[in-house]
Amino acid sequence: MLTQRLHCISSLDPNVESWVLREDLRHHIVSGNKWHKLYFHLQAAALQKVTSIATAGGYYSNHMHALAWVGQYLNIETHGIERGERPETLNPTLKDVINWGMKLHFISRSDYRDLREEPWRAKKWVGEAYWIPEGGNDWKGLNGAIRFGTLLNGYLKCTESHQAPFDYILLGCGTAVTLCGLVLSSAKQTEVIGISAFKGSEYLKAEIDRKLLITSNLSRGRWRLMTDFHFGGFGRVNTKLRDFDQSVRSSLPFRLESVYTLKAFYALCYLLINRYFRANSRVLFIHTGGLQGNRGYSYN
Repeated sequence: MLTQRLHCISSLDPNVESWVLREDLRHHIVSGNKWHKLYFHLQAAALQKVTSIATAGGYYSNHMHALAWVGQYLNIETHGIERGERPETLNPTLKDVINWGMKLHFISRSDYRDLREEPWRAKKWVGEAYWIPEGGNDWKGLNGAIRFGTLLNGYLKCTESHQAPFDYILLGCGTAVTLCGLVLSSAKQTEVIGISAFKGSEYLKAEIDRKLLITSNLSRGRWRLMTDFHFGGFGRVNTKLRDFDQSVRSSLPFRLESVYTLKAFYALCYLLINRYFRANSRVLFIHTGGLQGNRGYSYN
């Protein structure tokens, strides 16, 4: 793990220390929270000696991209179920997963909706393959996110500049599994802030509450999900967000990916400017990796 002080945005609120956790450096392919959400699934697959693993995702899915690489590395057959028709021209993400041996199955949007509700339907396309839900959104994925938070706490305690817990942790969210894991592993004084990457995500708040009910740990951190930073919807990058990316790119020691971390970093800057954070507090921005997805945006 590596944390860096974000001096480049310190002027937005001089009374707040901003830091970044560089999970984008975890691995050149399986970066960020993707690895953590896969951890216990891969452990279970090894114990069961499975020969085939399947999952679902979109055309630019970092989760599917990571699983395909792991499958090639471990010499395990992988399947990816995609929503919608096969595109005439495959994007770089889909080309990668195919090159790594993943078998893609393109299904109708209605079938995909049914699959989210009833995962057993996956057998129709992938047979008896070990199933990992979209984005690793299940209890094994959640336990992996809790493990991530626990490892983070251990790292911070061993780092001279982080002897006390952060007051805030901020990250981009899709399924919000990682957010839940961080809440369940954070100190009670820490507020975990999730920035939803897609439109109409208010329902996620009830999903987060449901996941958090698995524990009676009263000392867990607080949380908030912000749903107004989607910039038009999942995977959408409008002119305002594009201009923001261009304005901060030269001053940052890392790249942002356009689906999650760019929107989350915009939110961080917005909250700093509007004095959301308490004076003399510290906020940790988590870079969740996934930079491969930038290849789908022409302006990058």
